[in-house]
Amino acid sequence: VIVGVACGVYHTCAVTSTGSILTWGKGIQTGHHGKRTVLLPTRLLQDLSSKVVVSVSANGVHTACVTKDGELFTWGNGEYGKLGHGDENDQHAPKRVEALVGK
Repeated sequence: VIVGVACGVYHTCAVTSTGSILTWGKGIQTGHHGKRTVLLPTRLLQDLSSKVVVSVSANGVHTACVTKDGELFTWGNGEYGKLGHGDENDQHAPKRVEALVGK
């Protein structure tokens, strides 16, 4: 059951009642390890498989989600440091924002 959704310019994200996140569309902001186009809703398995996602937010070129434990994960275009990882690197898959752990 879908309980939340967020839409970017070229991608869409959905959160399920069990805390999974599914993404689809075009670009690294889908979070599927560099796969450029995802045509069907696909669960993010590798990086968030043990996490319970409670919310998601999408922008034109990056995505963020919050877990039940209060962790923030971001991915997509890292220009200007917008992902919060202390650099401007693109992230092709969800990565925890370490600067906010425990805050």
